[in-house]
Amino acid sequence: MRKGLAWLVILFFVTFSAAAQEAPFKVNAPSAVLMEESSGMILFSQAPDEKRPPASITKLMTMLLTMEALEKGQVRLTDQIAVSEYAASMGGSQIWLEPGEKMALHDMLKAIAVVSANDASVAVAEHLAGSAEAFAKKMNQKAKALGMKNSYFANPNGLPPEDGSQGCVTTALDIAILSRELLKHPKILEYTSIWMGTLDARPEPALVNTNKLVHFYEGCDGLKTGYTTESKYCLSATAKKDTLRLVAVVMGAENTKIRNAEITKLFNYGFSQLISQKVARKGQNLGKAKIKGGTLEEVSVLVANDLLAVQRRDSEGKVALELSIDKEIQAPLKKGQRLGWVTARSEGKELGKVALLAQKDVPKASFFVMIGRFFRDLFRSFFGG
Repeated sequence: MRKGLAWLVILFFVTFSAAAQEAPFKVNAPSAVLMEESSGMILFSQAPDEKRPPASITKLMTMLLTMEALEKGQVRLTDQIAVSEYAASMGGSQIWLEPGEKMALHDMLKAIAVVSANDASVAVAEHLAGSAEAFAKKMNQKAKALGMKNSYFANPNGLPPEDGSQGCVTTALDIAILSRELLKHPKILEYTSIWMGTLDARPEPALVNTNKLVHFYEGCDGLKTGYTTESKYCLSATAKKDTLRLVAVVMGAENTKIRNAEITKLFNYGFSQLISQKVARKGQNLGKAKIKGGTLEEVSVLVANDLLAVQRRDSEGKVALELSIDKEIQAPLKKGQRLGWVTARSEGKELGKVALLAQKDVPKASFFVMIGRFFRDLFRSFFGG
């Protein structure tokens, strides 16, 4: 295989359609989006770019920045978070934190995810960024990085500012993008999937999830509800069946019954339209990459994560794996270093893509090893072999 050259392996036949299709229904809410999580494919949209107040689904961004801080080691779930007077003053959904009280981040995150606690959201934001204002800046920076083109975050919890200044605004499409990014941190589902539970620091009262679908819709394990008088009833929800995960967003529904019914309608439609197949598994060896200047001259490349091929059910197409290995790979290499990509394709359409990683460390070769290889190659050029 020449360096950097992509090659194809035909895996199997499936019946799919890459083209977007018009759904046979409308959603009883101003705006909605249905997205397949692994590829970001949009299966349904209704006024997807209409700007609307998001209420507490704003907390999806608060949870995302918290999960990123956890994974970077900037905070720990056992960290005790001090509650400021400002955080304790939040109205609406809350866990009645007191000024000066301390609570573990684990409990705070559970309160945000399960009962949409406004006070816990601000306490966590202050812990991570120093103030709610500084945290809002981080929220907007992240939104820009994710391509959320029609979003603005004024605070960590989505409450309308009391001073009449600009409040949070977003769109159904931007919330779907945000939800998909949050799902890259699967630990968050340990919190958002809780139907009923308690805080470690407070055995009473029980917490009951504001997202009733985690109890009533099979496979639903998150994400976040929202309501204010201005925003009406909003929900970004996710559900998984087998290897297929969907994200459904509804904004501005008139009541919770309509909100839940429309999300259910979107889920049922999505699961009826798509099929998902695992075409490469995490850790699978897909070949070798040539290395320059290393103790080894080639190293196996392993799939970084499961690769799913997700498409519609209603047209035929071959699914293939395409490997692309980086050119001019130089030692030293670290185990797990990215060396290329594996892409699932059907009928020219990219279905998914994950990194290929080095199987092991490859140190630099010594001077004498390189000299030996030089004369070996010289001999081969004259005598073949």
